[in-house]
Order: sequence, then structure tokens, then C-alpha cells
Amino acid sequence: MLLVASVLVFMATLLRACAGDDAKGDWGEACVESRDCKSGLTCGLQYAAPYCTSSCEGVSQCPSGWSCAGVCRKP
Repeated sequence: MLLVASVLVFMATLLRACAGDDAKGDWGEACVESRDCKSGLTCGLQYAAPYCTSSCEGVSQCPSGWSCAGVCRKP
């Protein structure tokens, strides 16, 4: 099951890379590395947040309802 999920994430990454920024992940969408995310966002994988997000110093820099712990984190 984990292998299937990994293959699906890899395929999505390849499709996004071919399609340009419009096809890249937005806030909260799964990612493996920062280039999987739209411009201005980063992949929070190193913070145990495997989705597109941004670095933050306070909750005011995050979308409504999200918290800040180095990166904006999902509730």
C-alpha cells in the first residue's frame, strides 16, 4: 500500500513538473520537495508537514485556522 501511494505521489510530481507552475501544489497539497509547490510556497517535509506551506514566525503569516511551528501547519 505504501509503495502504491509513493508511486502516485511520484507520478503527480512528474505531471506537475511538465505542466508548469499552474499545475503545482497550492496550500496544503501533498509534496515531496519544494519544486512540487507553487511559487512562494515550500514543501514542509523537513518539519513533518508533507504538504505545500510557507515558513513563518507567527500565526498571522499563515492561512486562517493554521498554526505556526517553523512553517504554517494544518490544524
